[in-house]
Amino acid sequence: MNTFEQNKKLSLAEVPAIEETTSKILNKADLKKFVEAPLLSACEEFYDKNIQTLASSANKTDIRSGGHAYIYIDFGSLSAENKQIALQYGQPEDSHYSKNSLKIEIPITETTTVEEITQTANKIADS
Repeated sequence: MNTFEQNKKLSLAEVPAIEETTSKILNKADLKKFVEAPLLSACEEFYDKNIQTLASSANKTDIRSGGHAYIYIDFGSLSAENKQIALQYGQPEDSHYSKNSLKIEIPITETTTVEEITQTANKIADS
C-alpha cells in the first residue's frame, strides 16, 4: 500500500517497491494497489482522462536499475490530440505490457524526492 503518500519530502531511496503485479484496473481505487505514491496522483489524473496506465514504477530499485521512474500508458487508446502530446514524452513501442504502449520516463537520482517525482509526473499528466 502507499504508506509514503503523506510524506512527499522522503527520498525515493526510502520508497519500497509495490510487489503487486498490475492487472486490469477496474476502478480508480485500484490504482493504489499497483502504483507507488510518487506516481499515484498522475496515474489518477490519467484515469480521469480515460488514459490507461499499463505499468508504473517509482521506488528505490529504480535508482539502481537505470535511473528512471516510469509510467507506461496505452498509446493505442489515446485520442489524436493526446497522441501528439504523448509523443513529447516518448515513442510508441511494443512492450510486454501492450503492443502499442508509450513509456514516460522521469530521470531520478539517489537524492530525488517523492515530491519532485510527483510534481514532474503531474505536469506531464496535466498536459
